[in-house]
Amino acid sequence: MLMALLLPDPCDKLCPAEFKTMARQLLPPTVGQVGPKDEDLRKSLLKFIGDFANWDNAANGRFPESQVRELVTILKKIKETLRTRLTCRSAAVQTRTL
Repeated sequence: MLMALLLPDPCDKLCPAEFKTMARQLLPPTVGQVGPKDEDLRKSLLKFIGDFANWDNAANGRFPESQVRELVTILKKIKETLRTRLTCRSAAVQTRTL
């Protein structure tokens, strides 16, 4: 459940392209081929989250912890990039208004 809250919706126009690219690379070993559309990626992520939430799957090693960690690490990097961009934009707006 918590993982679902951490991952962005690929169909959201604000979902970072970097996340979509990396998710498409990371998911096939556990959920199979991911289709080319954002809706396909959404379905694959939901399948991954649902299967991972099943204790039997999570405990038997079918889901390498590295995949989950990599998805979260990507999000952290994207978050830092966005925070930096927003800080720069905010500073630029404040400078113009002064």
